[in-house]
Amino acid sequence: MVDIVVNKLTTFWFEHVIADVAPEPQTLQDVESIYRQDNGNSIVATPDVINTYRQYMTVKEQIQALETEAYGPKVGGKRIGGLDMQIKAFMGEHAELLIDSEGKKLCSWKTQTTNRVDTAALKKADPELVTQFTRRTQNRVFRV
Repeated sequence: MVDIVVNKLTTFWFEHVIADVAPEPQTLQDVESIYRQDNGNSIVATPDVINTYRQYMTVKEQIQALETEAYGPKVGGKRIGGLDMQIKAFMGEHAELLIDSEGKKLCSWKTQTTNRVDTAALKKADPELVTQFTRRTQNRVFRV
C-alpha cells in the first residue's frame, strides 16, 4: 500500500509540480475555482460535449417532472401543492408525523422563526448606510 501511495506521489510531483502543469480538475469546485472568469470568446462543442449537454438537459427535465410531482405545478411562480401538500394537509397543526405508535418519526413540519433585514425599507430609510455596507461580488452563471 505504501509503495502505491509513494508511486502516485512521485508521479504527481514530476508530472505536475516539477513540470508546472496543473492537474485536471476533479470536482465542480475545482472547475469553478480554475475558471472564475470568462474570456468573452466562444468555443465550438465537440460531439462528446453535445452528447453530454443532451444528457444534462434530459436529466434536468426528469428532475423538473419529479419536482412537479413532489411539490405541484408552478402557478404565478409559486408551487400549488403536490405530494408534500397531501402530507402537510394530513398533519394539519401537528409538528411530527410518526410511522407507528412507538414514536419512530417519518418527518416533521415545525414552525421556525427567522429575522431578516428588510433591504427595501433600509434603502429607503438610510441609502448611505446601505451603500457603506454593500459588497460587490462576481461569479459566473451557467444558463442553458
